[in-house]
Amino acid sequence: MVAYINLGCYYIFGHPLGYLLGYTAKLGVTGLWGGMICGTALPTLLLLFVLYKTNWNNEMEQVTKRMRKWGGQDITAENGAQTT
Repeated sequence: MVAYINLGCYYIFGHPLGYLLGYTAKLGVTGLWGGMICGTALPTLLLLFVLYKTNWNNEMEQVTKRMRKWGGQDITAENGAQTT
């Protein structure tokens, strides 16, 4: 998902914006760089939003299930805790 966000923002948003600012708005290299910087800043904001909205308890449950499945041993039995 992160790769898609980065590629989409940079190539679909940043490049056209850089072209518009550089050539259409006649800002030259400053416009090109401005578009590229905006194309890099947008995925940062989007990924911060994804990070904020992630249910970390659900992610931890998925990791625990995968560790039990692929690890070959029950993690909680090793620590003396009860499984739920």
